Amino acid sequence: MKPTKKEADACQRHTSTHLPNNIAQAVESVNSSLPPALAALGAYRQFILCRFAPSTSRPGKTDKLPCAPSGIVANAHDPANWLDHESAYTLASMFGADYGVGFVLTRNDPFFCLDIDGCLQPNNAWSPIALEICATLPGAAEISNSGTGMHKWGQYSDTLPPFSCKNTSFGLELYTEGRFIALGTGAIGDASLDATSQLAPIIGKYFAPTATSSPVDAEWTTAPRSDWAGPSDDDELIRRMLAAKPSTASVFGGKATLAQLWAADAVALAKSYPDPNGTSGYGASEADAALAQHLAFWTGCDCERIQRLMKRSALNRDKYDREDYLPRTIRKAVAICQTVYTEPVSVARYDREPMPHEIFNTHGAPPVGMRPVGDSARAAAGFTLLSSGDLRKLPAQDWLVKGVLPMQGVAAIFGGPGSAKSFLVLDLANAIGDGKPCFGYKSQKCRLTIVSLEGEAGLQNRVGAYALRYGSASENVFYVLQPFNLLNPADIAALAAAVKANGSSVVIIDTLNQAAPGADENDSAAMGLIIAGAKQLATLIGGLVVLVHHTGKDASKGLRGHSSLHAALDAAIEVRRTGDYREWINAKSKDGIDGVAHPFKLQVVELGIDADGDPITSCVICPTDGKVAPNIANPFKYHADKLAVLRVINDFHLRGHSIGISPFSPTHNAFALLQFEPNYPEGLTKDQLFAVISDCQKAGYITPEDYKKPDRKLSQRWILTPSGLRIIGVEN
Repeated sequence: MKPTKKEADACQRHTSTHLPNNIAQAVESVNSSLPPALAALGAYRQFILCRFAPSTSRPGKTDKLPCAPSGIVANAHDPANWLDHESAYTLASMFGADYGVGFVLTRNDPFFCLDIDGCLQPNNAWSPIALEICATLPGAAEISNSGTGMHKWGQYSDTLPPFSCKNTSFGLELYTEGRFIALGTGAIGDASLDATSQLAPIIGKYFAPTATSSPVDAEWTTAPRSDWAGPSDDDELIRRMLAAKPSTASVFGGKATLAQLWAADAVALAKSYPDPNGTSGYGASEADAALAQHLAFWTGCDCERIQRLMKRSALNRDKYDREDYLPRTIRKAVAICQTVYTEPVSVARYDREPMPHEIFNTHGAPPVGMRPVGDSARAAAGFTLLSSGDLRKLPAQDWLVKGVLPMQGVAAIFGGPGSAKSFLVLDLANAIGDGKPCFGYKSQKCRLTIVSLEGEAGLQNRVGAYALRYGSASENVFYVLQPFNLLNPADIAALAAAVKANGSSVVIIDTLNQAAPGADENDSAAMGLIIAGAKQLATLIGGLVVLVHHTGKDASKGLRGHSSLHAALDAAIEVRRTGDYREWINAKSKDGIDGVAHPFKLQVVELGIDADGDPITSCVICPTDGKVAPNIANPFKYHADKLAVLRVINDFHLRGHSIGISPFSPTHNAFALLQFEPNYPEGLTKDQLFAVISDCQKAGYITPEDYKKPDRKLSQRWILTPSGLRIIGVEN
């Protein structure tokens, strides 16, 4: 199907109006805003932040990783991660050279994108196919991020004929939905032009559904696609699938969620897939097809694994044992699967692993002391294999407060009104300033700066009370009382300069709300800008930024505002209050210990008498021995929940399943697995479940046990102790 010489000559004459003239200049020009040629896309809030990283599965290639507004790798098809074009380009600019902007194609927009791979030839001329397509199709053309490919953007206004998305022989891909495209450079033309009539012949020539289907789509596979990255253990994959947000189902255009399909929820399936014959509750074949499409995404189109997993689902029926039915259903699902699961990964781009705040260097340059390592340099240097002994010799984690706050990154201290979080901030700051233990944790002595944005008089009294109670306040703690805006790069630069000149390596901002005036904390884009500002400040000072923040109306859900904030943090301290009982816990601590409660009380300190003769008072933090019982509103329900959780864990274990003890997130693992159990306590949140498990461990009702997973790898799981079995009425 190579164009004739006449066609190529005709296409070449159109180059000046359809392709960038100065190719080198177009490749070098980096868009800082949506190009006029793609202005039509700007009417849709479907832009997404993306990160460019050397591919681990395709040597010499670059992966485009879709990200949430916080910069963390996320699902491109979750609308919660979508932005307007201005916010997307602003975030990409703040996060640096490794970031760009993408557009998510959906069935709700009129756009198509035709990707022509490797069409810029060694002689700096466009390939005949590129010339043919650009001369035929109206719309906009841009150079892809590789510098050797092209995207052709346009609109269609009518139903297109069926087509295959890929033609691997010619390096062509065509998408109208279910795909995100990383925007390139040098865009010219107009993406608002309708190309329906011209697109149909292109589809017939290059994207016929049967003639150009790739062998992988047409054949039975026993391994995942190369762009898939997920767990090989079936139990772990099932856990992740069922724990995923229901919005992930939008990738497949289905109605019922994956969890409802997996559990064969008859009520939900009857609504989504009505039985066409009216003889049963729902259309079983339609449900099978939907589950197969979900599993194609999660397994990377591994047909063998899809079949194995489908037989483990509650949809399993006698028809699954027929020789033709299940393989045919699975092949069809794989044929229409465009994207596959890729677990969030931290991509190392330097000759040492960067700290979390260093990844978001807003100047696009590696942090001081870090040498960029490209693919060629890495290939020349080779890979260094480290033994367990070598690992022990590596530098240990640098802690500001050991096991609680790291030396670098972004952290948060949060709690509800009256929880005493500002008092705790002052107590921690003074302990760190003097290098004294904080609640028994060792601290690294350093200078700190507190940006106090809520009440100068209150701060003055708190510092005075601390000095009176403990003899003096630390001389290494400094205060800023002027307004400060995390959304203003000029404010960030000015504060960083003042802090560095002072020698401080920690900045505490009290509070986040006052430091982001007018920002909607629940909006993903606004929260992304807040996070980017905090990370930029942390990078500029080479240390730690701590955000003091509030909980939402439902304190059990943690930090107020968009969930991307918690995900972006390197550490978080939650301050809780129940009546007169207060405590703080490590809500998040990478490589530390989270979930441990530290009770304290507020002690009133009299500072003097005011002009009216009334006493001037403030408070200081006083750790307690932990014997003060919390004022639990319903202790009987709490006890009943504890017994119910123990029974659920025991039943789960007896059925051959395990509640793993992950060093990264034990709570999430337990909650994701147990919340669907029929006897799980109604209304018990993830945080409450963690508190129950922590209490049960302290009481000696559960204990870790070593075991081997199906892949023979050694792991740990929770089991009930003899005393735990006795308390639920089970004999050893």
